[in-house]
Amino acid sequence: MKSLSRRQFHALTLSAAAMAALGPVPSVLARRRADEDGTLFDWQELPGGAWVAMGQGGNTLLVRSAGQAVLIDCKNPGLGATLRREAESFGTPVRLVVNTHHHGDHSGGNPAFTADLPLVAHAKAKPRIIAQSEEMLGRARRVLQGLEGGEKPAPKRVIDEVKSFIDSIAGVPGDAFAPTRVVEERMEADKFGDLEVQYHHIGPGHTDNDMVVFFPSLNLVHMGDLLFHRRYPVIDLAAGATTIGWQESVREIIKLCDAKTTVIPGHGEITDVNGLATQVEFFNKIREVVRHAKDVEGMTKEEVMNLTPGAFEGYEFQQMRPRTLGAVFEELEKK
Repeated sequence: MKSLSRRQFHALTLSAAAMAALGPVPSVLARRRADEDGTLFDWQELPGGAWVAMGQGGNTLLVRSAGQAVLIDCKNPGLGATLRREAESFGTPVRLVVNTHHHGDHSGGNPAFTADLPLVAHAKAKPRIIAQSEEMLGRARRVLQGLEGGEKPAPKRVIDEVKSFIDSIAGVPGDAFAPTRVVEERMEADKFGDLEVQYHHIGPGHTDNDMVVFFPSLNLVHMGDLLFHRRYPVIDLAAGATTIGWQESVREIIKLCDAKTTVIPGHGEITDVNGLATQVEFFNKIREVVRHAKDVEGMTKEEVMNLTPGAFEGYEFQQMRPRTLGAVFEELEKK
């Protein structure tokens, strides 16, 4: 096989049609932006009584039905009280909470809910959430620093809520972060208000405890971090991640979708089934890039981590690019 020059290799790109044509984005009915009425999160309204809170961690989905609400993912540590206050300001009390996986930007706010509400996660998430609970104080302090030190500081009420969490966390047991109910089957379901809510765990992907939450009657799915929409993803090898399994999980969820399905990524803008297809193709292409660099160009892991593949021009989370490339390199080394 003829070797590409490094200049040629760095110019390797996908066709615009293959990676950029994402199809129609589901309509957003309204926005309640951060700093309006003293809020922190950017809330985007969807059809069917659903809202998505963007910013300060993974995307949070709020779905309301029959006078109660379910909340999917709980943001960074220190922000649970703020999230609960803002979610309930829409007029419906939260009665059920779900974590899509254990990472702190999705489960850090859990203590604001676990004392009085059921919190559902995959069985493998629970020990990981408990194990990382001691790290939450440091993470909350970094959250506070960011809120206070930005160009536009967060509202005082939010700052006070985070400080209150920091002051109290020394007395918060690890179990306060942990789910109160675990899912062990490939699919389990709850009746919530007038809705069915399904929990799908296909297998290891982004972590070993990814759980996708699907509302069939709303044609609405929260992917957790199985979807980094047009962003370099975190591949958490230490937590059982596998890009092959990741693709399998996404492909299985695609089977639940149609052209009108609203898809909430763990990170990135709201999308549809085309966004899921793009995530699958991302891993095909990045493996191609890394395999060529490793096996044809003879690059080391460190050299591969310094690449900037043209195939993913315009992708956000560039700070994660070296880690993503390095994780794929390690996967290929094991084969």
